[in-house]
Amino acid sequence: MAFPEGLTSPEMEISEGGVILDNRTRFADLKTMLDSSKDNLKVDAMKRIINLIAKGKDVSELFPAVVKNVAAKNVELKKLVYVYLVRYAEEQQDLALLSISTFQRALKDPNQLIRASALRVLSSIRVGMIAPIMLLAIKDSVRDMSPYVRKICPNRLDLLHKHFRALCRALADVDEWGQVMMINLLTRYARSELADPELLPQPDVDLTLLLNSARPLLQVSLRLYCSHEASRKIATELTTTRQ
Repeated sequence: MAFPEGLTSPEMEISEGGVILDNRTRFADLKTMLDSSKDNLKVDAMKRIINLIAKGKDVSELFPAVVKNVAAKNVELKKLVYVYLVRYAEEQQDLALLSISTFQRALKDPNQLIRASALRVLSSIRVGMIAPIMLLAIKDSVRDMSPYVRKICPNRLDLLHKHFRALCRALADVDEWGQVMMINLLTRYARSELADPELLPQPDVDLTLLLNSARPLLQVSLRLYCSHEASRKIATELTTTRQ
């Protein structure tokens, strides 16, 4: 992209009135406002930032300054911060991870908008290590008293349809805890969305794929269970014999 003379970098732009604006200076002002001890200045800064996002501007460099306010007491400020985090959490995962405990506390906030926003932010952080936290948050939110929060994690099993076969084939490559969750989810999907096998002249292709994908895992689990039972039986017999 070519810039006109005197406008040599993306940090510089021309406003609608033809005035050259230095985004670096503007961002510095916003950072100062976000570091202020006054909530009204922070709220004003966040409104400007959200306005920039709405205009398609990249304000990701403000993430460190914004995330520091994630635990703000001011409800309006917290809502605006969460709107920003939902947009940039996936791009700034390392910094977002530092605030996981804050998001967890926010899931218990009396304000339904805060709880819903916290869930959105958590689900925007695509890091495997927080998957158990996210799963627990979703399970709790599904039973939330507020319909606004519940709709953030809808129980739409039909949305899995286009991913069903890929998930079945991926079962063997997932860690054992993930396999338990996936088998549970795919089983629920099969019972809800696939035809009753007893009413079909021949087995459903998708159901057959699920059974074939899960069978090796179940066989391994059965062997482990049997070996543990056998070991326990032998240990019991040895103890009895010694007595």
